[in-house]
Amino acid sequence: MYHPFFQFVLPRIGQAALDVLLYVNFLQLPPLQLVSAWPVLYYGLPLLLMLLLAYISRDPLGLGIVFTGHLVTFYCIGTGIALLMRRVGGTPQFVWRIFWLDGITPWLLTAFIMWWGRRRALKLCTTKYNIITHKRLSHGALRIVQISDVHPRACAAMDHTRIPELREKIAACRPDLLVLTGDIFDEFTEPEELEAFCSLFGFITTVAVVAGLIAGVMGVIGHNFPVWLKFRGGKGVASAFGFIVVTQWQLGVIALCVWLVTAFTTRYSSLSAILAAVSVPFFAFFMSDPVHAAFYSAIALLVLIRHHANIARLIKGIESKISFKKKA
Repeated sequence: MYHPFFQFVLPRIGQAALDVLLYVNFLQLPPLQLVSAWPVLYYGLPLLLMLLLAYISRDPLGLGIVFTGHLVTFYCIGTGIALLMRRVGGTPQFVWRIFWLDGITPWLLTAFIMWWGRRRALKLCTTKYNIITHKRLSHGALRIVQISDVHPRACAAMDHTRIPELREKIAACRPDLLVLTGDIFDEFTEPEELEAFCSLFGFITTVAVVAGLIAGVMGVIGHNFPVWLKFRGGKGVASAFGFIVVTQWQLGVIALCVWLVTAFTTRYSSLSAILAAVSVPFFAFFMSDPVHAAFYSAIALLVLIRHHANIARLIKGIESKISFKKKA
């Protein structure tokens, strides 16, 4: 456990020392020499400048704290070099004074770094790594795309206007798996930016969900029309129920309840299966999304087609019923 002195007291002493260092250096700025005849302005303006830097640094993730951090760093390095040059004297000290420009150089260097960093921040960087594993992978390889440190904010390096560029970057990598590993959003992300980027990740998620739904429907179709049985399979009730439970178990519970209620009241197994299948897309429109509802509708249509003979017998009243009596 840290000692309170190192945890609380020492950082405050360091902060006070930096404040004094900045104040002394600000007093040497050429613009302040113009008002040196007025003590209130000469000693007060550096304090206002320090308050301004503190104000723009209140956002721990904003550009203000980056600007102030670089400025303080350059002043610390410059002060150390100035003390060293004072001991050396001669030409090195003279050259350093010309370079230092009475404290203007840190502002110029900070402005340059902010400009250069802005240009770098506007570029979406892609870093590729090849990891070798002894585990068996499908198709011999697995391509994973990791996204982190997006921090979308209005009028910042990354905002909603760059979503198409980010989407193209992701699509160009042709990922098998997309991983979001933190710092996608933060407490300073505006609601508009949050909604816009959620739509991007929602679009990516929808593509993956649709692919899974297609695979599930193909499984039900394969059960109904198996190649090795000359396309003569079952009616797809059990496989359709499994597909629904895997994708959205709540709808699977509803379908099971509909089947049980219909079976115990009418004792028609086929009618129970038909009503259960038809009820799923109906409830999906209220409990899920249109994508799932469309696929569940296709499954329900397939169940209806496979039960066409049962529907005809139900209309004629000759469909067999479930018997709950024990055989003697």
